[in-house]
Amino acid sequence: MAYILIERIDKTDKCVIGKFTVKNNKGEITKGYTLEPPDKNNIRSKSCIPAGKYHARLYPIPRFRRTVILLEDVTDRDNIEIHPGNFIRHTTGCILPGKGRGLNAVWRSRLMLEEMIDIIGEEDIEVEIRDS
Repeated sequence: MAYILIERIDKTDKCVIGKFTVKNNKGEITKGYTLEPPDKNNIRSKSCIPAGKYHARLYPIPRFRRTVILLEDVTDRDNIEIHPGNFIRHTTGCILPGKGRGLNAVWRSRLMLEEMIDIIGEEDIEVEIRDS
């Protein structure tokens, strides 16, 4: 099983920044940063999701010609994805990965997602999100 650990390291009224590690059964690892909406008590499309453990799977989106990571069983939410984007305006409650970070932003997001998917391969995925 592939494991994604997201540790939220900075929360502001504009966003939540985290750092993450992806590990697979072969011991391969990749690391990066995350960008999420601010914590607004799990309000749909406006808030980060609650910390916790979630099952996830790779989910192809033909319209955008890409695959994302879809989190399942998120309390009171659906369609929560880890998908590319650089700024908070690129998400409506989802998690944006990046190879680097800036002020309320992550960088090289598409490249980071591709790297995550390569590490995950065909494995099942567990995502753990921790508040610091």
